[in-house]
Amino acid sequence: MSTEHTKAAMNSDCMAYSNAEADARRISAAPEMLEALEAVRDLLQEGFLQRDTSGDGEPDWAIKVFPKLRKLALVPEAIAKARGSASSRGERADDGR
Repeated sequence: MSTEHTKAAMNSDCMAYSNAEADARRISAAPEMLEALEAVRDLLQEGFLQRDTSGDGEPDWAIKVFPKLRKLALVPEAIAKARGSASSRGERADDGR
């Protein structure tokens, strides 16, 4: 085996270990991330997080607001995916909550 091939194999092994370590961190954080997303969703549904409407008369208010709303729309989909639910409308899976 050539020196270059050996170095490439070692680099590949190091990258695989690094990726596995990062994946393990993400997997271990997943329950807390799901809980945080559910808390944000609940706050939104309760009306706790209201946006400031004082600038609605500005000509470009929609340009500023809609990208943020699109990001919030990802929350129910992420929760459904994490719960293995077929629904992407923010409905909770039947898990006793």
